[in-house]
Amino acid sequence: PRSRAAVIVIASLPLMSQSRELELELELRALHSERPAGEDAKPMDAEVVSADGGRDLPPNRWIIVVTIAMFMGYAILVVFQHKLKAREHIADDSSATSHLFSTAVSLLYMFNLIFRLAHNAVFFFLSPLQRVVVSVAFMMTALVIISIGIFGFGWTSLFWVFLSYGLGGVGIGTFESNVLMAITPLGERTKLWAVMGFPIGFACILLGGFMLTAIGVPPSAIYGIVLCALIAALVVFQLRIRPLLAEPKRSNSGSILGVGAGAYDQLVDESPSHTIGRGRGHEQEVQEEESLTKFIADMRYWQQWFPQIMWHCVAMMVSMFSITLLVGLMLYIYNGSRVPLFGDGNGPSLPHDWFFVFYNCHSVAGDMIARRWAYSRPRDKLISPMRFTVLTAAGVLLCVSKIGVLAPPGIFLTFFAIGSIYATTARFIDANIPRRFNLVALSMWLLIGDVGSVLGSSLIAPIHDWLCADPAQYEYVC
Repeated sequence: PRSRAAVIVIASLPLMSQSRELELELELRALHSERPAGEDAKPMDAEVVSADGGRDLPPNRWIIVVTIAMFMGYAILVVFQHKLKAREHIADDSSATSHLFSTAVSLLYMFNLIFRLAHNAVFFFLSPLQRVVVSVAFMMTALVIISIGIFGFGWTSLFWVFLSYGLGGVGIGTFESNVLMAITPLGERTKLWAVMGFPIGFACILLGGFMLTAIGVPPSAIYGIVLCALIAALVVFQLRIRPLLAEPKRSNSGSILGVGAGAYDQLVDESPSHTIGRGRGHEQEVQEEESLTKFIADMRYWQQWFPQIMWHCVAMMVSMFSITLLVGLMLYIYNGSRVPLFGDGNGPSLPHDWFFVFYNCHSVAGDMIARRWAYSRPRDKLISPMRFTVLTAAGVLLCVSKIGVLAPPGIFLTFFAIGSIYATTARFIDANIPRRFNLVALSMWLLIGDVGSVLGSSLIAPIHDWLCADPAQYEYVC
């Protein structure tokens, strides 16, 4: 009898899979059938938190603590890698050890790229809320290894660099799309505070970190500060954000949507002080369960979401290519003790470090102003992201002109473009992509953007060689 039961169960597996596919097809048809008459040419209606996209909901400003801390962790791994290399007693030369250290650091970018999409498969058993917690924990572990292990106990094996940078890449690659997905029910105002935290977190290290080391603060202390910020962020998320959002529930029928076709209309009121909902009811929305089955199904139905974000992906890739290229290239162009403001080494100039403080202030300002501006515009007046690539191109040309005074406005334009593209696309996905495809659309958009980052980083050396073919042309340049 047991063997017969096993045979029956195994034989029924294909039927169960077909049943789930049929459920998905019926749910998609239901979404199509709910559209008002005369809108057949439009894409499926996006399920949004409220009629105006959640703009009437009060912002939960605590979310910025989480995003600032996470991007401080990402920034310190990027910006302080040379200080870590010095702590490991590795010289800046062409030795095998130096190249191996560079390979270890590159895991940050590799795993960031991979987990833009792979988090859907690797962490299929976790909801977006839970993935946010896991991603912060991964980044915390990376900082513990560096601050306590390498700087504290003097671990010199490159294994720890490989491990920490790999964990950091998994953390940041998993964090971004899941935090944007998880807080969607809290409304656009909360999401604005979240995306503002990205450039602020990077600026804390890009500006504040270098200023602290300039006055004698050891790098180990700054790693420790970032680790404490991540711990605080995890506490804030658990106490101030997560209680306002319902955990996903699985229906008895086993629907791959977790709570069935009406998942987003099931309303739960768990927070008397912050109610979240649709229309005038101000009731809390139940979040959809993410699963491996759902991810595979969402990828199969790519026609329902990818054509709508295709040009957003192209714009993101172009912008990330330019940003990554300039971050490395400018340090190689202006690699002397001073930076001439008008190209001629005999003219006015600024000390190298102070020039880059001024330069980085423009990048942070451009990004923050753009995100705030993009979220202030009505949803029906969002600008196509491809238009911002014109600003990107103009910014790159100004930066690589080798005229120091043009670099700050150039980097401002480049970062204004990426901030505008980021905020505009995040709002577009909320308004135009059906909610069940929200996470996979965000993941694919960020993945394609990171392809641009990888291409940009790989072209720094050849473009530098082309721009600096005559290094003796100007003093302090190239």
